[in-house]
Amino acid sequence: MNHASIPERLLLGPGPSPVPQRVLQAMASPVIGHLDPAFLGVIDETMGLLRGVFLTANNLTIPISGTGSGGMEAAVMNLVEPGTRIVVVTAGYFGERIASHTKRGSNPGGRGTGPALRCCGKAWRNWASTRSSPLNSARQR
Repeated sequence: MNHASIPERLLLGPGPSPVPQRVLQAMASPVIGHLDPAFLGVIDETMGLLRGVFLTANNLTIPISGTGSGGMEAAVMNLVEPGTRIVVVTAGYFGERIASHTKRGSNPGGRGTGPALRCCGKAWRNWASTRSSPLNSARQR
């Protein structure tokens, strides 16, 4: 298929998403290795920016390359402390994934010291289906 014949789309789902032109141009830049001094400079700058976003001075604030599910798992496993009460809305695939990550992390080493998980998928779906929204209108078509 000729790339010129692929139409531009506005994607509103969980991904993949439309890529801005400036990002496409950056992706056309020469590839460098993970040990290249230029790459290490980019990572150092990114780590500094992440520390600002998360309001921390922790030098181990690092970007993680991976899927969205990997990011969700990293967030649950690293941000949720033992004994934390968590509510996960399981209204679909990604809610079920994060509930699974949370359940896996809720019993580290069989000690039972992890977060207390509460899933509310059915109640959420029932409530959401009564709301007027563009998504519900689209589902009804």
